[in-house]
Amino acid sequence: MNTVRSIIDSRAGTRADDTFLISPETGKQLSYRNLQVYAREIENNLYALGLVKGDKVAFLMSNGIWTTALFLGTMYGARITVPLNGVSGNEQLQYVIEHSDAKVIFVEDEYLEKYHSVFDNIPDHILVVPTSRDSGPNWPQNLADLKADPTGPESDDDDL
Repeated sequence: MNTVRSIIDSRAGTRADDTFLISPETGKQLSYRNLQVYAREIENNLYALGLVKGDKVAFLMSNGIWTTALFLGTMYGARITVPLNGVSGNEQLQYVIEHSDAKVIFVEDEYLEKYHSVFDNIPDHILVVPTSRDSGPNWPQNLADLKADPTGPESDDDDL
């Protein structure tokens, strides 16, 4: 069975330096090798936050390399992506977040400003990770002290 993980790993192994994505907004490129590196980093950081296979991860971000890396990195680690609509109103966004079962939300800086009243009032069990379009997630500083395993989470492609 082909999974996101198996496809990324296969391409990183056979076409490592080939371009996977070119961001039309910035012209920056992402190779298959770098996609795999990002996917593994994202998987390990989500694991360190306590997320397991099947947990939901929400996104409120514009198109770009980091959005793609986070979406694919989430799926690489067998978590479920929950895209949020950046043009919805406060009430709609609040409702969707509260009913999404997401444990983490990656939010681009501009949306943190736009929807500050929503993010000030979301349940405490949902972690908001500010995310820069240019440099990616601003992971919690205590991430290394959490459940991080130096060998990374165990992965079984059959379970993905």
